[in-house]
Amino acid sequence: MLSRILTFPVVRFAIRCVYRPYFARASGQKRLFLGVYPTFEAARSAAPHSKPTDYDDSGYAYVANHKFIHASDYPILYWLSQLIPSCSSLADFGGNVGMAYYSFRKYLHLRQEFRWVVYDLPHIIEAGKKVREVEENREQLSFTSRVDELDGAEIFFAAGALQYVPEPLSTILSKFKHRPKHLLLNKLPVSPKGEYYTLQNTGTAFCPYRVLHQTELAQNLRSLGYQVVDVWTNPDMPLRIPDAESYSLRAFSGMYFRLQSSDQDQEDRVG
Repeated sequence: MLSRILTFPVVRFAIRCVYRPYFARASGQKRLFLGVYPTFEAARSAAPHSKPTDYDDSGYAYVANHKFIHASDYPILYWLSQLIPSCSSLADFGGNVGMAYYSFRKYLHLRQEFRWVVYDLPHIIEAGKKVREVEENREQLSFTSRVDELDGAEIFFAAGALQYVPEPLSTILSKFKHRPKHLLLNKLPVSPKGEYYTLQNTGTAFCPYRVLHQTELAQNLRSLGYQVVDVWTNPDMPLRIPDAESYSLRAFSGMYFRLQSSDQDQEDRVG
């Protein structure tokens, strides 16, 4: 009944009148969304002028939470426990201060020579290096702000980061000379409606936010030689767009893709 009421034009108008000013001024640790847009740039152009439009969750806000496990993390923990014994490196795309490394390592057997490389924005990387200085057993963890330095990692892990990036994952991976054998993607907003964008108020910035089309994502990765192994939901992560309720999501998604045998694999074995 509530869903039907929210479709009434007068109700939608009232929501816009109340919610939009709140969205524009809200600050602190927020996860608010507004509008539906056809492109990344259209969402950026619609942002209010009260905050910057570049992702700027400085990393320091996460320091107190960098060892916390969420319910949505457990599928990733399971697959990492299966993959890490036969792999030597992991690329953590958008890994912030190393949150997943610190949270997961007590549940995983990480060999001393295993390398966990976090890719993120330069100012977040600097925060991550400061956190690393006070941590024990930190030798396995390194940081980079250059995506090309992830080339050659056997596991590519991204949780809640791909939706902020203008380039599709398939485009990023197509530039790698040695693509990862395993893709572990979690906390992804995917929709059967097709790809669209909304605008997020993170508390410190307004960020264009991509909602992916699951079928298109799988097809693009399949063209690079990847096959879907597993799919799950993150029921603890809804996405609410109050002024466009029909585009809201009840839950985010996670996926595991494996690279199939290819000419690249044969070249690696010969090399």
